[in-house]
Amino acid sequence: MEFVWLFVGFALLIKGADVMIEAASKLARSFGIPTMVIGLTVIALGTSMPEAAIGIMSAVNKTNQLTLGDVIGSSVANVALIIGFSAVLRPLTIQPGTISRDIPLSIMVQAVFAVFLLTGQGIDRLESITLMIALVGYLFYMVRSSKPENNESQDTFNKSDSGEKPVSAMRWRSFLITLAGMAGVMGGSKLIADNAILIAEGFGLSETMIGITVVALGTSLPELVVSIVSVTRKEHGLLVGNIIGSNIFNILFVVGVSGTIYPIASSDTIWINLALMLTVSVLFLLMAKRSKRISRPEGSFLLVFYVAFLALAVLTT
Repeated sequence: MEFVWLFVGFALLIKGADVMIEAASKLARSFGIPTMVIGLTVIALGTSMPEAAIGIMSAVNKTNQLTLGDVIGSSVANVALIIGFSAVLRPLTIQPGTISRDIPLSIMVQAVFAVFLLTGQGIDRLESITLMIALVGYLFYMVRSSKPENNESQDTFNKSDSGEKPVSAMRWRSFLITLAGMAGVMGGSKLIADNAILIAEGFGLSETMIGITVVALGTSLPELVVSIVSVTRKEHGLLVGNIIGSNIFNILFVVGVSGTIYPIASSDTIWINLALMLTVSVLFLLMAKRSKRISRPEGSFLLVFYVAFLALAVLTT
C-alpha cells in the first residue's frame, strides 16, 4: 500500500509544481518583480515546507538527528542533484546578481550553521533563535532589494492576461492558484516522504541514514519537480532562486524552528557531511563565475558528486 501512496504523491507533486510555477511567474511579471526574487522567497519557502514538517515532528519527538540529516542531505541534493540534473536537461544561465550576492549568501549561512554545530555539543536554543532572527533579516532584505524589472510589466500583464477583468482581480487569482499549487507540492511531498520512510524502515535503515538519504531525497522532490518544470518553461531565474532560497530556508527556518523546540545534538562524523555540503556550494559558485552558466558537463559532474556523497553517507553512518 505504501507504494500506491508513493505514486499518488508523485502525481500530486508534479501537477502542483506545474500550476505553481505558471501562476507565480505570471504574478511576478504583473508586478515587474524578477522571477529570481519569487524563487528566492515564496517558492523557496513553499518547497521547504516538507523539511519544516520533518523538523518540527522530529523536535517534538526529540529525534533531531533526523532533522540534521535531512537539512544537510537536502542542501547537497539541491545543488548536486537538482542543479546538476537541470543543467544536463538544458544548460542554466546564471544572473550576475546571483553570482555576486545570492550564492555567497547561501554559503555564508551554511558556514555559520557548520560553526554552530562544530563549536559545542550541537545547536542550542539561543543559536536557533539567532538563525530565526537572521531569517527575518533575510526576508526584509529581499523585499527591500527587489526592484521592478521594467515599467512595461504591468501593462503587458494587463493586455495579455487580464482582458476585461481588473488587474487586481487577476493578481488575486494568480496568487490563489500559486497557493493551491504549493499545497499540492507540500501534500504530495508529505505522502512521498512518509511512505518512503516506512519503506526504508522495512529495510532496517538507521535514523541518521534515513535522514541523509531517503528523507533528504524525498523532501527535495518539490525542488526537483519545480526545477524540471522551470527548465521546460525556460524560467532559469525561478529555478536557481528556488534552489538557493531553499538552502537558506532549510537552515534559517527549519533548523531555527526545530532547534528552538528542542536543541539539536551533533555527532562525531557530522563534519564530513558538513564539509561536503560546503564543498558543493563553493563548486557551484566557481562554476557559475567561470562562464555565468552551468553547462551539461558541469551538471554531469555535480550528479557524480551526489552519487559519491550518498556512497560516503552509507559508509560513514
